[in-house]
Amino acid sequence: MIRLSDDVKKYLRLRSIITFVIVLIFYLIIASIAIYFDFYKEWVIIGLGFLVLIHLIVFVFIRPVFYQKVTKYQIFNTRLVTVQGFIIVEHKMLPLKRVQGVEVSHGIISRRYNLAKLTVTTAGTSFNLPPLKIDEAYQLQSQMIELVKEEFTHV
Repeated sequence: MIRLSDDVKKYLRLRSIITFVIVLIFYLIIASIAIYFDFYKEWVIIGLGFLVLIHLIVFVFIRPVFYQKVTKYQIFNTRLVTVQGFIIVEHKMLPLKRVQGVEVSHGIISRRYNLAKLTVTTAGTSFNLPPLKIDEAYQLQSQMIELVKEEFTHV
């Protein structure tokens, strides 16, 4: 199976830091409301501080490392297989004969690390692959399209 690039770890860490800042603002609002309504107790502030610290450690430092090590993908002649996750590791298999569309997208943060997201669409669901290098994503997209074309021309 093909492992992810080391840039995925950096990308996930930056996204987690942005999410952490948003969560920190939310926690500060809760603490401000608690102080304003005179619900100020030491355990409220200590609890919020503990939650902030746990969120920082788990989602900014630990999750990107484990996700990058665990997540893999492989495309075969008839199917696409991925293994991805952090706490819950999912093994997914998608038959290529059910593919109806393959889309490559990349946002501001992912372009900074030369990464793209590949979404494979079937009649019933969408199948998101982990972040891939942009050229690798386009190559995988064209490879999947060719395999789907071959599947339908041989029927």
